[in-house]
Amino acid sequence: MEKTLVSAVVITYKQEQYIKQTLDSVFAQDYDNLEIVITDDNSPDSTFSIIQEYVRDYTGPHKVIINQNVPNLGIAGNVNKGVALSHGEVICLFDGDDISLPNRVSKSVKLMQENGVEGGTLNMEYINKDSCSTGFYVEPIGDVTKIFGIKDYLSDNYI
Repeated sequence: MEKTLVSAVVITYKQEQYIKQTLDSVFAQDYDNLEIVITDDNSPDSTFSIIQEYVRDYTGPHKVIINQNVPNLGIAGNVNKGVALSHGEVICLFDGDDISLPNRVSKSVKLMQENGVEGGTLNMEYINKDSCSTGFYVEPIGDVTKIFGIKDYLSDNYI
């Protein structure tokens, strides 16, 4: 049985100093059936040229789609564009300054399938410019999975 196609959607705008590390972490995902969609929101810096060079040199197994919006669409518009370009049954969003562990996608898909959920939110660890941890968004309590409903997400108490 073939694994669910996941679209890793990378949203960028003015992230030239971070985008290579972000792409390294997205392209290093250990999930087999992965499509990578990168959409830049018309960055005035070299973000998009770095993306183009990275993708040009890529020889791995994943299908890669790149896009540059003209004109700038804003955050929501850029996310919507990335989703529209995706073919996956599951969408995993990455910001252009995120660095993810290699099992982020595989672990997310597994947790969603095991728990019968339609979406998920993950904790994040803040890092400084040297990639050293400066703390968590929410202090982790081991490897805990909690199931929330839509009412929980609409409140301020779901994290």
